[in-house]
Amino acid sequence: MSLWKKDRSKEFMALAAPVMDALYGTAMKLTRNEETARDLVQDSYLKAYKYFDTFEAGTNFKAWLFRIMTRLFYDEYNERKRGQEIFTPLDDVLSGTLADPDARSNAGERRLLAAEIQRALDQLPEDFRLPLILCDVHEFSYQEIADILECPIGTVMSRLFRARKRMKEILLNMNGTDEAQTPHAGQIIPF
Repeated sequence: MSLWKKDRSKEFMALAAPVMDALYGTAMKLTRNEETARDLVQDSYLKAYKYFDTFEAGTNFKAWLFRIMTRLFYDEYNERKRGQEIFTPLDDVLSGTLADPDARSNAGERRLLAAEIQRALDQLPEDFRLPLILCDVHEFSYQEIADILECPIGTVMSRLFRARKRMKEILLNMNGTDEAQTPHAGQIIPF
């Protein structure tokens, strides 16, 4: 292996290692299968390493890697897995964003909330789920999501608006709540 390849290998690993958990978490949500998610992440890393020389230094490596994984999922995995569930429970994701050491007594409530959100996400069309996860869980910007999904930013904004609106409707219906009775009726409540 040439010295250039070794130097690039270290650079790649320095950029890629911090992204692995987020990539795997999204792969689990897409595939709902640990083995398939691991394969998707591995294929994504292999392809990213193979084409690392095309990555533009100074741009968002995480978004670049997510774009590779998203392409692979849609190209290879979606057709094969169409009959299977797409998501896995959000406990792992939500525990990271909702975990508060002083609020251990609320763990049961968080699990119930996570289960409700998961059921609502399961009911969203796939075109709405992924942008919602990329934006609200991984905190990608609209432009980064547009780059990952290879669609116009207006499409991302529209899908996010409709996904959030539909999530609200689903969650309200799950709880038997009429929208007019809610304190923030007509407003999209971020989660």
